[in-house]
Amino acid sequence: MTNLYNVEKLKFEDIDECFDLRDFVFMKSYGGIFDSYTLFPAFLNNTQECADNHWIIREKGRIVACIGDVPGVMNISGEKIKVGRVTGVATHPHYSGKGYMKAIMNEVLEHYKNEGIVASYLEGLRKRYQYYGYEIAGISCEFNINEKNAKLLSQQVSEVLLFDMKKEDTQAIKFAKKLYDKELVNFERKENSFYTILTHLKNTPYIAKNINDEHVGYFVYNHEKKKVVEIIAKSVQHFESMIVSIVEKYGDIELILPPWRLDYINTLVPICERFYEKNSGNWLVNDWEPFIYALLKAKTTYMNLPDGKINIGIEDYGTLTMEVKGNEATCVKTTSIPDIKLNAFEASQLMCTPGSAIYKAKIPNELLPIVFTWFPLPLYIFTPDTA
Repeated sequence: MTNLYNVEKLKFEDIDECFDLRDFVFMKSYGGIFDSYTLFPAFLNNTQECADNHWIIREKGRIVACIGDVPGVMNISGEKIKVGRVTGVATHPHYSGKGYMKAIMNEVLEHYKNEGIVASYLEGLRKRYQYYGYEIAGISCEFNINEKNAKLLSQQVSEVLLFDMKKEDTQAIKFAKKLYDKELVNFERKENSFYTILTHLKNTPYIAKNINDEHVGYFVYNHEKKKVVEIIAKSVQHFESMIVSIVEKYGDIELILPPWRLDYINTLVPICERFYEKNSGNWLVNDWEPFIYALLKAKTTYMNLPDGKINIGIEDYGTLTMEVKGNEATCVKTTSIPDIKLNAFEASQLMCTPGSAIYKAKIPNELLPIVFTWFPLPLYIFTPDTA
């Protein structure tokens, strides 16, 4: 793609300069101290791989704009999907308004197409990134739990003890990774970086043990936000015990769960103070067919979907023919006449986002039972995997 500016790949020896720019910009924007190395220790580090996944623009020899990418593989119900994660979008305030960010974003998005990246994710203002094709999407289930709520569980659970997960505790890390790898939707995490990923964004990982000193689960807690951002247990009974122990230790908490954990959700909905669904960030889909197939397949593993067929036409892409029969899902790109015509933003909203899009789309009445039960699909990203 032709740019007006010279977009370069970051050199290894210039990583510190790039991160200094990013930290300065973010401190100016959000206040406080921002340190890329400590906030994103596994993704933004002093390695050649990190440099290879950053793009910059210089002016008078200085880096004045930068964007990073964290490439990864998303496992969705056994399907491996290449996903990019955009990170550290920053332009020095003295050079804003010159189109530097547009030039680098164009370079990154072209790179994604060339590398066969099926979808990409970023955090930031919706309207800012809609310009590049991103739309809020995904679904996460969030709970508020206080001490009175937890007491409703405390009468029926066994005791678990909570311990800091240390980097040198290899058995605890292996146990936690094994639990994580079984999740219906997850990013591939290498064992040598698993612990470090859990410490992203000032998060702290903990291991849970029963009275026999056996590992029964783990969770990741953000002390500043009083939020449990990841929690997985050996069983729903252990999950309930962990919730009681966490509230006893920290008081009122917020908790995030993926939509497929119906066992956990069914435990908390009757006793929590508040429960709501929200999107998980901004997503851009380059290739709808494998992405939607994987997500629809995933949903059939935890919910019995009604048989049906629907043709969704997506502007500048084509028609997706989706079918469920006997709770077996298919999704292929076809030349069929669409039942519903959408642009990419509307497609993301309708298929992957809880909210009002389902009411705004012009959906034939006979397809409403399908739309209301199949969607939203379980597009979710665990907080430590965000960059």
